[in-house]
Amino acid sequence: MTATRAVMTLIKLHLSFDYKMSINCQYSGLPCCGAICDLKWRQGPDNPELIGGENFSHDSTQDTARRRLWRCACGDSHIGRGPNQVDMPSPWADRNFHTVNVRAFAAEVEKATGGKLAITVHSNASLLKLPEIKRGVQTGQVQIGETLISTLGNEDAMFAFDSVPGLATSHDAARKLYNAARPQLESRFAKQGLMMLYSVAWPPQGIYAKKELASLADLKGAKFRAYNPATARFADLMGASPITVQAAEVAQAFRTGMAESMISSGATGVDTQSWDYLTHNYDLSAFLPQNVVVVHKAAFDALPTDVQRNGATMAAEWAARAGADAAVLEAYRK
Repeated sequence: MTATRAVMTLIKLHLSFDYKMSINCQYSGLPCCGAICDLKWRQGPDNPELIGGENFSHDSTQDTARRRLWRCACGDSHIGRGPNQVDMPSPWADRNFHTVNVRAFAAEVEKATGGKLAITVHSNASLLKLPEIKRGVQTGQVQIGETLISTLGNEDAMFAFDSVPGLATSHDAARKLYNAARPQLESRFAKQGLMMLYSVAWPPQGIYAKKELASLADLKGAKFRAYNPATARFADLMGASPITVQAAEVAQAFRTGMAESMISSGATGVDTQSWDYLTHNYDLSAFLPQNVVVVHKAAFDALPTDVQRNGATMAAEWAARAGADAAVLEAYRK
């Protein structure tokens, strides 16, 4: 699948999901799926109850209202969301170039659909953490998401294709490697009901440490932050102790002594202001891991041909501006 089909897939998501009418719950006053809630709620003078056996004491606090909303037996992941809204989790910080890229994509989708489909980007792991995103898209908890392919390495060795130190050490080499791996990646995702929209590489990976290093042997026994199976194995081979820490928690992990060193990109160093808690960085250009944006495959398969034609032009224009080696890096530099 080409990147030019990205917007078309999202258009299809809008057409294929069965959204219920949005009204306010009789008791909580919050938006909910009225097609069910207006039948399920029965409000007495002092004892509102949910037909089916669940009773609630009168409590007007916001937290209680939210609990009532989620317990309205709607069984719909779009509770409180209009028919033109799609949630997209991303684990990266707002200023990270991947997030900048995703927001640009979301803006193009809304423009291409004339406002009929709007993607709400939830950055910095605020909706789902990195290990949860792919599964969240698979199960329909969210409709689209961005994840790091190599975090899935224990699930299938093919997903770790991009994290072998020394194999592909530049953007050109990483793109060549990705193009070779792409058919296998698409096949594996398809078997899981997912479809790839596009992929963008991280900058080359280097070592960060709290002390000067004469060689990798100096990291023996160090608490080494790992973010995927490959970096954990890398730590093992150096004699370090791998510690799994998500991107949003890196700074805290180093400040509290949970981690002492890591392998990561310059982008992560900037996002987490590594100069505040680390003293040395060594640019190894070890490898360039890839991010990928995925959606439900079934949603794409049902996309009408006329919608495909309508979305193609806007998708192509967006893809041209958001290339892995050009636009996204320029957006990050700004």
